[in-house]
Amino acid sequence: MGNRSELASRAGSALAAGMDRIFETLKATLPSAFSAFVALAIGALAAFVAGRVAEAIARNAAVPNVHAVGRTFRGIVAGIAILVALDKLGLGRSLLGIFFLIAVAAVALAFAIAFGLGAVALARRLEEEGRGEVGAGEAGEGRGEEK
Repeated sequence: MGNRSELASRAGSALAAGMDRIFETLKATLPSAFSAFVALAIGALAAFVAGRVAEAIARNAAVPNVHAVGRTFRGIVAGIAILVALDKLGLGRSLLGIFFLIAVAAVALAFAIAFGLGAVALARRLEEEGRGEVGAGEAGEGRGEEK
């Protein structure tokens, strides 16, 4: 009988030690898991609102495919929310920094392209004005010389 009680005692202490480890792990990870869940919930709400706002703006601007604009904005905001949740869990620390670096570079590139395409007419006009001044200068006009 002594063997059985000793075996039961050891099994009970091993079970208690295992349960202690499980509870310690839960106690350590539960706050980050809860904050990740809250970040996902807020992100889902923000994605819905951003999609609706984008659709309303696109509709007022007479954009042909309003729903695609809304889905795009919902996807972008949901992706950011997922990255924030991964960061809260400790899984995406480097991903979040890389994502924001890529986003800033993409915005800078978009502004550069938009400025370049938008300034074509301005550059053409300035070039034509410059040629006009050079042409006038060669003819003796504008330099104070009389004909």
